[in-house]
Parts: sequence; C-alpha cells; structure tokens
Amino acid sequence: MSEPTKSETTRTVSQKGLMVVQEGMISANGRDGVVEKRSTLPSLWMALVVERACTEIWRAWEEKNYVNELHVNPAVYEAVALARPGEVGRGYPLMLLGLELIPDKAVQIYDPVVIRS
Repeated sequence: MSEPTKSETTRTVSQKGLMVVQEGMISANGRDGVVEKRSTLPSLWMALVVERACTEIWRAWEEKNYVNELHVNPAVYEAVALARPGEVGRGYPLMLLGLELIPDKAVQIYDPVVIRS
C-alpha cells in the first residue's frame, strides 16, 4: 500500500477568522482529500486588529488629521490578501477601512499604524 502524496497547498481564511492552510492529498486509492492546519493565532485576531485600527482612525479625526494609509504587520496584510484574491489578481491595492494597506515588518500584529497628514 502506497503513502498519500501532496498535490497542492492553498491558504484561506475560515469563517471563524482563522488562517487555514489546506494541503491537498492524493490517497493510494486515487481519491483526493484535504488536510487542514489552523493558524496558532486566536480566532478573533483580525477583529482585534480592525478594532485597534478604528480607534487610531477616530483618534486622528478627533485631532483634525486626515488619514492616508494603514501600516500593518505582514501577517495581517497576508490575511487580507488571502480573503480578497480578486483584488490581488487584478493588481489593485489592498484596502481595509477605506485605507490602503501597507505591509510593515516594524508594526506589531495587534498595533496597526495610521499614517496621518
């Protein structure tokens, strides 16, 4: 009996907000199956990022500033990109809360940075 072989790996965001890595497997009998590996990030992690970004946007508006960009950790950028493959495929900038997302390694996952003018 032969071992299953990997056929393809894809990433998606589940309905619970978890990053899901799906690895396609071809079993010895020729049937395809999917093995899911879940992210170690908490299920509400993206909601926390968005909530903190909203807080920073409101703070900027209260100080009569305009907001131009939202700098986020690359993991956040990747999660949004995976949730919006059409935008990525067409080469559009990724947007969240009306702001262009900029991946920035200096930004902590839960502390997005609003760029003001």
